[in-house]
Amino acid sequence: MIFYLILGFSGLVLLGGCVAYYKIRKAGQEIDRLFKENHELQNQKAVAETQVKHFETRKKNEENSRNTDRTALLDRLQQQGDLRD
Repeated sequence: MIFYLILGFSGLVLLGGCVAYYKIRKAGQEIDRLFKENHELQNQKAVAETQVKHFETRKKNEENSRNTDRTALLDRLQQQGDLRD
């Protein structure tokens, strides 16, 4: 009788250990998946920030170019005497 009780208790402990191992293994896989996803999102964020920075730089350069061209045009017209005051 005691033998069956010890055997049953050992079986429960073994089953509990297997369940704990399974849950720990699944949690480890989920952590690895989340780290990988986080790394991918950080890369996407870096790409997006670079694109925004490039767009802002291009926009600033275009504005400077337009202003420079207009200023240069006004200066040339004034030098040629074609600019009305």
